[in-house]
Amino acid sequence: MGVGGDMEPDEIRWEKTRRAFFPRPAAPSAAETEAFVSRVMARLPEAEPEEARPFWAVHRWFVPALGFSCAAFAFSFLALGGESEDPAMALLLADAGGSPVVELVARPDAGTPEDVLGLDLEVR
Repeated sequence: MGVGGDMEPDEIRWEKTRRAFFPRPAAPSAAETEAFVSRVMARLPEAEPEEARPFWAVHRWFVPALGFSCAAFAFSFLALGGESEDPAMALLLADAGGSPVVELVARPDAGTPEDVLGLDLEVR
């Protein structure tokens, strides 16, 4: 359209052509609207009530969450893994019957003989 509502001759011809080929449809009546809605609703599948479906089918993330939690629980035991023990220390502890001296010597935090005996030598 031109400025101020003025239309050029080409625009006027286009408007006439557009109205001839693409007429504006009439607004549907209330009966036509109701008929359309009833046809669409008839084509929709009937929804079954939630009581008829099992719990896991209603909540779609229940089964994957349950599987993930079981896998995480199983993998948590891999992190615990038994500590590898020196076979000689295992025999020494088994033979001593829980002697306090053997337990002191076999402590994992006792790194050197000086630490076990309490002789911390100063380095100068």
